[in-house]
Amino acid sequence: MELATYLRPMDGGPAVRLCEGLASGLSPDGAWVARIGMDHFTGRFTLLPTGPGEPEGQPIRAWVVDTREGTFRAITPEGIGCWLVSPDGGTACARPEGEGFLYPTAGEAEPRPIPGFARGDHMRQWSADGRFLYVSERYAPPARVARLDLATGERTPWRVFSPADPAGIVGTIDPSLTPDGSAWAYSVLRHLNDPYLVEGLR
Repeated sequence: MELATYLRPMDGGPAVRLCEGLASGLSPDGAWVARIGMDHFTGRFTLLPTGPGEPEGQPIRAWVVDTREGTFRAITPEGIGCWLVSPDGGTACARPEGEGFLYPTAGEAEPRPIPGFARGDHMRQWSADGRFLYVSERYAPPARVARLDLATGERTPWRVFSPADPAGIVGTIDPSLTPDGSAWAYSVLRHLNDPYLVEGLR
């Protein structure tokens, strides 16, 4: 089975194939998608246009780009990509080697560990007020999302994503949620088999 990324308009129009592999993000203006190699920590990062244009490829790294001035600066070292940016744009979070860190976007200050972040946590969303980070264990059946208080490290269970029909469910893929937590989307891995009883074989 080939893994590919498609862009589909919300009005139900046809999906347009953009690239092989999995894209990890869509720019706010909808003009670009970010594609990372299957290894999210050491793979290559590519910006792919959703319309006419040429892709841009380079080692994975997080950047701040001034779209008006055309200037840019790196906020993480090469090999470390950004998962989420805080609502005020001042902080980015990343998980090099599975550990959670906060990187300031305004200068060269050192990153700081995310309090309460457990190895293996995946970052799902930043709360609208910037106080909390929603995390989950990837592919866990069912997916359990917790809310981390970024000031204290307190970890609070928030929601369990469990399909109404659990038959054949072996994992839940990356729940996505809005910053206010009022809406979410997720998909599941389901493996079903048909058993047969054969009698009289010789």
